[in-house]
Amino acid sequence: GQIHIIRVVEEIELIQTSIPYSLEYVASNEVELDQQEILQPGEPGLIVSRALVRYEDGEEVSRVIEDERTVREPTNQIVGYGTQYVIRTANIGGTTIEYWRLMQVYATSYSPCRSAADRCYYSTSSGKPVQQGVIGVIRDWYLAMKGQPVYVDGYGFASIEDVGGGIEGKNWIDLGYSDEDYQGWSQWVTIYFLTPAPANTIWVLE
Repeated sequence: GQIHIIRVVEEIELIQTSIPYSLEYVASNEVELDQQEILQPGEPGLIVSRALVRYEDGEEVSRVIEDERTVREPTNQIVGYGTQYVIRTANIGGTTIEYWRLMQVYATSYSPCRSAADRCYYSTSSGKPVQQGVIGVIRDWYLAMKGQPVYVDGYGFASIEDVGGGIEGKNWIDLGYSDEDYQGWSQWVTIYFLTPAPANTIWVLE
């Protein structure tokens, strides 16, 4: 017979595994509206495992975890989203406005008989007539900001008075016109939310 000699080595190996931290968002009146600031940096946790590793002729053939301990819990990263109003002024084409928020939105337009509906609708969700000076937004925005005065670059002064379906993946507004003075819009514009600032609003617009 033949004797086959196998060189067996067993070693203890310590394995460190990082535990990812989570993000936690909180409202902060110390941060300006539509801005974010890290209030507490995140720190990953740490797990240390002890494994018995067996080698035969230099090749690993088995690994058994004998002990595993969490030596440090992760610390969540806390991000503050702003709720602090900052009032600013702007002069746009000779018109001076005072606003508390501005953002880029994708603008389309509609009129009573140009709304992609099954018939002509002459009234907005708030009861005002569909004409220049009223705009439509998605339902969540409307419920929070009905009647909010705004200024739309290239369109003028208006107020939020109507509900529309929106465009997926875009912040969107629908500019109102009468059928007689309708103008087609399909472009990005700046919308300014005018003073006075409301007591509450949607702090994070999505």
